Amino acid sequence: MSNIARGLVHRPRTVVASLLVVALVSAWLASRLELRSDFSELLPTSDPAVQALERTRGRVGDMSLLLLGTPPYR
Repeated sequence: MSNIARGLVHRPRTVVASLLVVALVSAWLASRLELRSDFSELLPTSDPAVQALERTRGRVGDMSLLLLGTPPYR
């Protein structure tokens, strides 16, 4: 048995405590992340699609629901 495996078997409390510390630090760091779901924030402002989106947002106002109509496919 390797030294690592032997250490894991003989010191289970140390292993569990170490994993708990890593999980807590990871949860703390993850809680500081910021979610950006707006496509216009992910693209450069000079992109034509972002500029068209901003023009549409200026006319429509609320962009939470935007329906597009297309002709039927044949």
